[in-house]
Amino acid sequence: MRFWLPIVVVVSALFAPTTHAQWEPSGAITGLLAIEPTADERRLGGDLVVDLFERVGPASFGLAIGIGASTSDNEDVNRVFAPMGLSVGVGVAPRPVGFHVFLRGGLWAGATNEGLRAGGWAAFGARFEVRLDDAIALGVTFETWRLSGELARWMVLPGLSLVWRPVEDPPAADPADPAGPPIPVESETPSPSDELG
Repeated sequence: MRFWLPIVVVVSALFAPTTHAQWEPSGAITGLLAIEPTADERRLGGDLVVDLFERVGPASFGLAIGIGASTSDNEDVNRVFAPMGLSVGVGVAPRPVGFHVFLRGGLWAGATNEGLRAGGWAAFGARFEVRLDDAIALGVTFETWRLSGELARWMVLPGLSLVWRPVEDPPAADPADPAGPPIPVESETPSPSDELG
């Protein structure tokens, strides 16, 4: 529990809802194929990561949590683990295409041959996004991960993402002028014939 406490405290401070506004984060669900190119034997795996983040202009700040598994011909290195951490990134919203480059840092916890273990997790990634509608985009993602501790290894992870963002409300009408600009009305000037009649 002590491994997760600093992350929980920081996330609570950043994203706790207030009485004045409700947090509506952007986010992404990413499925990744995990490849370990430096391993002596074949090692493959898969990971599912959920990102929730707040956009501030082109920058983003948020939380990432996932679940992953690594398999190998060597049963001693098969693992199931869950990474969790904070993320920071920069990008351009898809109109109709965009990109997002990000860093993640945190911890992983999972089952090893020695029992439950934990370690450090660092990730760098980039995502190319194509807008499907005002709120949803499809992304092609490429990431590289570094895991430390009992599960120490490098991973290369290509994958696909489903990205969403809050739909911006249209600008509200000015309450001081709800009817909009005044419509000019032509004045009726009496003609000379009307005056004589």
